[in-house]
Amino acid sequence: MASYVEKLKEVRNPHLERTLKGAIGSAMLDIKGATFYVDSNNGADTSGGLSWDNALATVDAAVNLCVANRGDLILIAPNHAETFADATGLVLDVDGINIVGVGVGTDRPTFTFSTAITANIPLSADNVYIENILCLANFDSITSGITISGTDCILKNIEWRDTTDIEAVTAINLEDTANRTTIDGFFHNGFVTGDACDTAISIDGVDGVLITNCAFLGNYATAIVEFVTAACTNVIVEKSIFLETGTTNYSKNVIDTITGSVWSAEGFDIGAGSRFSGGSGAALAGDDVSAISTALAVVDTNVDTLITKNPVQVTFAAADVLDNVQNALFTVAGGRVKITDIVLEVSVAAVDAGASATKLISNPTVGTDMDLCATLDIDADENGTLYSITGTVGDAMTGGSGGGAQGMANGIIVAEGTIDILSAADSGTGGALLGATIEYIPVDTGAAIS
Repeated sequence: MASYVEKLKEVRNPHLERTLKGAIGSAMLDIKGATFYVDSNNGADTSGGLSWDNALATVDAAVNLCVANRGDLILIAPNHAETFADATGLVLDVDGINIVGVGVGTDRPTFTFSTAITANIPLSADNVYIENILCLANFDSITSGITISGTDCILKNIEWRDTTDIEAVTAINLEDTANRTTIDGFFHNGFVTGDACDTAISIDGVDGVLITNCAFLGNYATAIVEFVTAACTNVIVEKSIFLETGTTNYSKNVIDTITGSVWSAEGFDIGAGSRFSGGSGAALAGDDVSAISTALAVVDTNVDTLITKNPVQVTFAAADVLDNVQNALFTVAGGRVKITDIVLEVSVAAVDAGASATKLISNPTVGTDMDLCATLDIDADENGTLYSITGTVGDAMTGGSGGGAQGMANGIIVAEGTIDILSAADSGTGGALLGATIEYIPVDTGAAIS
């Protein structure tokens, strides 16, 4: 028996060969079984169907030639077309077969459901794989397009298209024996203003369903995915796109009409403009990113706290500020800060004899000035003298000639405004300048000293 790779070469079309290899997958290429070819444009059901040259005309004829569980493959040619008026035109009743359509877009094999509401493809066999088929509704209110009762079946990259005022009530119906069904890449391209579509996928008492990578577009009377008649278990709807034209609140994406089913769902709702999730344990709802934002804000605050737990240091360049005028050394902006230390230093020359009674002042933008310390006589202090405060506002400024000063034992919280110095008159003849360094911790986010 020739391998699938050898059979694919009979296509005599490199593009189709690549398409088939990708569609079937490397795992399937090693399955041993017969390959049957179907082409409605060039085949006949009286042919053997073992090559494109003697292809069969219908998929049902190919199914009838398959042997159960041998891994037989049915390849359907591009532009193949079949029309079904009832549930007898194509009956998938042989276990373990694989059906793959060749082509892209409208070149895919096309199944048209026409003439009566009974137009249907029944899939009663187990372990059946079907891929790359275009299904068209051509009669309004078709009861069910594809009805699955077999177990362990896979539908992949199947598209169902409704047309203007012509819709199926249900595109795919899973009966209570269709356990472990996978529907991957299904596109329900519904008529967005129609009135006949009830649901895209109806599931009745099934145990184990995976609906993944699907897209649903249409006007659904009840739901896009619905559990009916008997409760379902272990149903997963994931990675899918939903657009129910009449709602924007996820209310028709998945509905457990029968109640008691066990399921989960997540995806993106185009109408609502957001992701959603939920299931039997919690109603479908938009994923609330505000909670994440709040948590991130807390983290940011904690990080800021860790960063600013060590005081920030700012320097005031030495200047002639000992002149009997209240001069600003630092500006506080953006909120409150806690001063943890401040050091002042005389430079260039000794202080003139007239500069005495010196103190630091908090000068808020709103409110009244507050002394940060009591005054200290600094007249004639030598070049290099250091000053500070204790942090107790009633204590005098510390330091003086001798090269040292007591620092802050207590922090002082100040508001937005300036940190000023005020001294008695300095004749300025000596040229003494005063520089300062302050350390602080922000009390309010964004508060800083400059």
